[in-house]
Amino acid sequence: MKWLKDNWTLVALVAALGLAAFLGWQHYNSSSLYDKLTKEYFAQEAGYKKDIAELLEINSQYNLKLTRLQKEHEDRVKQIEQDYQKKIDDLSKKQVVSRKKIIDDAQKDPKSLTDKITDVFGIPLYDKGQKP
Repeated sequence: MKWLKDNWTLVALVAALGLAAFLGWQHYNSSSLYDKLTKEYFAQEAGYKKDIAELLEINSQYNLKLTRLQKEHEDRVKQIEQDYQKKIDDLSKKQVVSRKKIIDDAQKDPKSLTDKITDVFGIPLYDKGQKP
């Protein structure tokens, strides 16, 4: 015990060196753990970036297809509207021709015009002297 009391500084120095060695070893192990965690983090980040790039590509393709389909839809609607307008115009032309024919026929025989109106529309027409 006397030796310990006389050389306490030596014992404290050895204890401090031992503690420093232990802490250094812990730091070395933790730094290798830090390196492993850092590598894992960067690997995950690279994977996430790859996933994001794939999702952006899929979204881009989706947007292109959507734009193409919208364009096709607009073209079809325009074509249908044009066809519809053409049919209406053709029908109007036929009606004009039909009206002209009816008017021309009526000038020759007004009684036949009255009969046609009655047949087509179901409206009975009477002369001034006739009673319903």
